[in-house]
Formats: sequence, structure tokens, C-alpha cells
Amino acid sequence: MSAYGGDDVESKETKERLQQITTILKGDIRDRLYLQFLKKNNHMDPQVINKIKASIGPKSSILHGATIWSNGIMNAFTTNDTFLKDNMTWVG
Repeated sequence: MSAYGGDDVESKETKERLQQITTILKGDIRDRLYLQFLKKNNHMDPQVINKIKASIGPKSSILHGATIWSNGIMNAFTTNDTFLKDNMTWVG
């Protein structure tokens, strides 16, 4: 160990580097970038789902389920759940 504490600085830098490498190898950065890309490029039109909802009526359970599934597919992996929050009673 040197008199000026250089080993402590090197040890700290080494720990930071190892932490960065571990983060990259775990895929955390890739997952964050993938989610950010999907959010940014989500061009789903909420009016389409609202028009489908308005046109199917209250008694068609098959179309009701299909509308919820289509919303899920259009917003897959984007964390966009505004339709579900706005229509919680209808979805339930």
C-alpha cells in the first residue's frame, strides 16, 4: 500500500468497473433500452379500441374478450395501461 492511498482509489475504480460489467452481463441495460424503444415507438391509436368497445355492445362476451386481447397485443411490453385504467368497470 502506498503512502498516498492510491490502492484505495484503484480498488474503488475496480469495484465500479466490475459492477458495470455485471450490470451489462445481466442484461439490465439491454432490458431498459428495449423498454424505452417500445414506449417511444408505440403508435397505438386509443380511438380504435374505444370505437370497437362502443360498437360491440354489452352482451357479446367473445367480442369483449377479443377487444381486451387486442388492446393487450397492441400495447405489449410498453407499460401502457391507460385503456384498462380508464375502463376498469367495463373490463371487469
